[in-house]
Amino acid sequence: MSIFLIFVLSALNFLSFSWGVRGHFQMGNGMPFPMKVLSACSLVFYGIFLISMKSAHLDSWVLAGTTFLFVSALALFWWTIATTRRNRPDVAHHEAAPHQLYCNGPYRIVRHPFYLAYLLFWIGTAVSAGAWQWLGAILFTVWYGLLAYQEERRFIQSDLGDIYADYQRKSWMLFPVPWLK
Repeated sequence: MSIFLIFVLSALNFLSFSWGVRGHFQMGNGMPFPMKVLSACSLVFYGIFLISMKSAHLDSWVLAGTTFLFVSALALFWWTIATTRRNRPDVAHHEAAPHQLYCNGPYRIVRHPFYLAYLLFWIGTAVSAGAWQWLGAILFTVWYGLLAYQEERRFIQSDLGDIYADYQRKSWMLFPVPWLK
């Protein structure tokens, strides 16, 4: 039963994220090539996760940790979707100058809640499946960290630069770390 719960929660996350790419984010002139690569990498690592979970035996701590991470990722993702529903953000890897700034909902806490939701999911896959999944978790942490950094540079260089600089002082980039504020 515990493996079944992990399968269901992982599928809910992965399907939600996949829907988000096509159904929520604005594409402009279509999906940027790097976003296609990111999507392909996600599919590969999710497949590796599913294969490795077929023979997994999770102890209660690993099950609890993975469940917490998956539920947190799903809740954060849909909270962020609800927050951005009226003014949908651009898909990752777009090059356009930012045209809107979110400061409410999960954006009060972290500046990149979508990326945090994805990272919670990938860390959850690594906690439960181990081995190769940690490579994926590290890859996606670096990838989303670089995306967040690039987006922040575009904000600072845009007409929203002054407002964004103030926003940066009030929220964390990706992970809430209270002792660093």
